[in-house]
Parts: sequence; C-alpha cells; structure tokens
Amino acid sequence: MTRNALLGLSLIWLSASPVAAQGNSNGSESVDPSEVQIDEDRHPSGDGELMEPRGFEDRPRNLLSNPGFERGDGPVGWRFRCRDQYVYSNSRVAYEGRRYLAANDGRGDTKNPSVVTHLQRTGDGRYRITFGLRIKSSRDVSGRRVKLRLWQLAYNPDGQEWIELDTTSSMSVSTRWQEYSISANSGGGPIRCEVYWFDNRSPDLHFDSAYAYRELK
Repeated sequence: MTRNALLGLSLIWLSASPVAAQGNSNGSESVDPSEVQIDEDRHPSGDGELMEPRGFEDRPRNLLSNPGFERGDGPVGWRFRCRDQYVYSNSRVAYEGRRYLAANDGRGDTKNPSVVTHLQRTGDGRYRITFGLRIKSSRDVSGRRVKLRLWQLAYNPDGQEWIELDTTSSMSVSTRWQEYSISANSGGGPIRCEVYWFDNRSPDLHFDSAYAYRELK
C-alpha cells in the first residue's frame, strides 16, 4: 500500500478506499512490550484455535470499543508494530459491516509484526478472558501464519510490567475469512490482546469482527 488514507467524497461503494491510518511509511509507533520476539516455531500449551464458523448468540458482552473498525476515522483503539496499516471501507470485502483493517510489514524488518488492542477495565476477581477475530490474507502468501497472545498488566513494588498469560500455536492464514481465538485465566486488571505474523511481505493481512469477553471462574 502506498496510498494515503482519506475519507472524502469518493465512491467508496465501488472500490475499497482507505479511511484513515495510524502510522505511515516512516514507521509505526512502538508499543510495549515492543521488544518481545515471538518465535513462529514455538508451540506452547496455548489454548488457542482456528475456529469453525458459529453464531455469536451465546457470547457475553463484547469488551472491545471498536471491534469492527467502524468507529471514527481510523483504527480507533488499536495500535501497531508494522510499517503500513489502514482502515478500508468496502462492504464486499469486510467480513461484516463496511470497514476492515489492512496491515502489512512489506517495507519493514520486524521479525514478528503485530496489531494490538487493550482492555482497560475487565472487572475484579478471577475470570477467563477470551479474545478472537476474523483474519484473511488479501492474496495467497505461501506459509503465512499468525499467533494470538494475551498479556496481563502486573503491578509489583518496582512498578508494573506485562506478563504473558498464554500464546497460541502458529496457525495458517488463507484468502478467506477465518475465525481465530485464544482464552486464558486472569486475575483482573488491564489485558493486552495481540496478533502476530511472521513475514515482511507486502500483501495485506485483513482483520475484522474482533471480540473479547470475560467469564467468571
């Protein structure tokens, strides 16, 4: 992607027009824990899965403020560790609604680019947190894979730090929308939800219909 994203008077129902972007060709804003390197070949005991399509009727309230990228003029509530990211408006491409996020690291050198969103208020007590979303590749990229990770913000006498709750195994991505998710136990407090991929190719990854919810243990 080399176009600047603008919301204007373009005929967005005829072609995908970028709505807005955080970050630009000069690089993206670093976000903690930005120095963490995720190994594509590592296979932890993660409770993650590539899910089959199913209804949302039984899921609790979605904790994400902008799960489908429909809010505002850009990816409000999301941050990035990659070179290029845009929100496009095209209902024929989006999984649902009009908008979806497109991101790539085609001109970057990040070992494990990622997109991130945070849950600031998840409630008290011990509970199980689940994060998921739909992902696809704009074009077929051989070997393209993703991992999902959940972090917990922990407080200690020396300050605070992000602690890994769980990481999924590496999961393949195709050119059709598929649902990916991860669940982990949490003791309360802010949660960081992150999706990693492992290539510096220019074809976009598309993201849509994210969700996060908690269930008391």
